[in-house]
Amino acid sequence: MYHRVERISYVTKLIVLALACVTVTSCSSSRRDATEGASGRPFHAMIAQERFGPGAQFFFNSERTFVICLKQARTSPEMPQQQISFFVVDLLKKTVVHEDDVPSGHVEWKSPHQFQVSLVPGIVEADERPAGYIYDVLRRKKSDLRTTNQQSQ
Repeated sequence: MYHRVERISYVTKLIVLALACVTVTSCSSSRRDATEGASGRPFHAMIAQERFGPGAQFFFNSERTFVICLKQARTSPEMPQQQISFFVVDLLKKTVVHEDDVPSGHVEWKSPHQFQVSLVPGIVEADERPAGYIYDVLRRKKSDLRTTNQQSQ
């Protein structure tokens, strides 16, 4: 009788251990990172591939909650300015929060929730203020650089 109780508890332990292994294995294999799609590729990379093809660049904010996906077109004699196309993805919500094309310029993060688009003018005037805008990804608000710079002076 004693051997039978010991044997049952041993079998019970094996069953519990096997169930625990199956549960852990199935949960970890079905769990995806919040930024990944069904293919295992990051969500922003899939969108960039669809919109831009190969060659997109990715610039994450300091918190890695938003990413700028950017593609610079090659210059040509017909189009001497470098066209920049970009969009910004909220990685937690998996949504595009802003999108733009600019003829020539630069895009960079200024803070965890704001990025700046600086436009390069064709001909610079002596007293011309910088062109472009600052975009707040949380408030989804765009502020013109010329008015922002005037207010700060």
